[in-house]
Amino acid sequence: MHLVDNKASPDATTPPSSSPSAASHVPDDGASESAAPDNMDSIVEGLLIAGLHTLDDDDLPMQTNEFYSKAALGCKPAGLAVDIKKSTYKNLAKLLKAFEKKGLFGTKQVHKQDSLVSINRQHDLYTAPLSSWLSATNQGGSASDRQSKDVSTSGNGSAAAPQGQVTVSYWYRVPSTLRPLLGSSAAPKDELYSEEQIRSVLDEYAATNSLQIDISSVKLDKLMVSNLFNKKEPQMEGYARPLEEVVKRLLGKLQLFHKITRVTEQGPVEVVKKGSIRNIQLTMEDRQGGRKHVTRVIHVESFGFDADELAGILQRKFQTSSSVTKLPGKSETGKEIALQGPLLHEIPKFLMATYGLSSTFIDVKAKGK
Repeated sequence: MHLVDNKASPDATTPPSSSPSAASHVPDDGASESAAPDNMDSIVEGLLIAGLHTLDDDDLPMQTNEFYSKAALGCKPAGLAVDIKKSTYKNLAKLLKAFEKKGLFGTKQVHKQDSLVSINRQHDLYTAPLSSWLSATNQGGSASDRQSKDVSTSGNGSAAAPQGQVTVSYWYRVPSTLRPLLGSSAAPKDELYSEEQIRSVLDEYAATNSLQIDISSVKLDKLMVSNLFNKKEPQMEGYARPLEEVVKRLLGKLQLFHKITRVTEQGPVEVVKKGSIRNIQLTMEDRQGGRKHVTRVIHVESFGFDADELAGILQRKFQTSSSVTKLPGKSETGKEIALQGPLLHEIPKFLMATYGLSSTFIDVKAKGK
């Protein structure tokens, strides 16, 4: 089982436990480090979410107390006081029961010990950007208030995020054939729009051209018919279509871009590129019959990392040796980081806890031979 150690950065969480007895065995939260802040609910909720992100399915089942002390508190920022007794939950069992009721995870007794046995990785609370939970330890707000918020920006500004945190957002460019949709909100042709802005543009277009039927459906006009449907999907002007379908088709016709924002000592660093983001990939090579391993990491540049700089950070974190080489291919500009040791699961956990990367952006490949 691989867990982030107690010095790992951001957010921690409290584990799920189905029985009140778990609360009496909760380890020291580290509350003596400083006076407990007022937003203790936000802190323990944020640590719960972050702790879940450090676990693989192979780590389950795990006793709830072990999850709390190693995974959740292992994500606790240095100097942050955590005292669950000062939250409205009062103890670990009640915190876990509240989030288990929401469907975030499952617990049951294993060998007469309350244990975390499953994690719903599709749950809105889990898929929300991890950096929003990390910043919440300082900002407050309940879980239900935060679950739909993204620290990434919409528009020209940049939302505040803890130093080192990475946020990912998707944007769209409108081609010339569809620019009439923009109407009075037309901007320079290279302007990028968020999905929310595209929805607003479509709503305004439908209202201006008397195409709205109700809040969930619109009538098609000549522009929509000719640009959003192909010849095998005959549609006629005046046909009613669900608004969500029209939005989905419209987004599919736009040029997709992704924006990476990483907070550094020098300020936010933004990288904007065409298409979907290229996930970080990890593979591990097994040498000498399992007596020697090499873990390889590629595509870190997609998230604004410098490969040489990150290699040094990983080398110090895991106390191993590393090397950086250019990836093969004339058009390839990225580099590969190679580290000695079986770190196939430890590195993703470190990247998620330290930089707020979602597990959806990290691919762990089968071990190479």
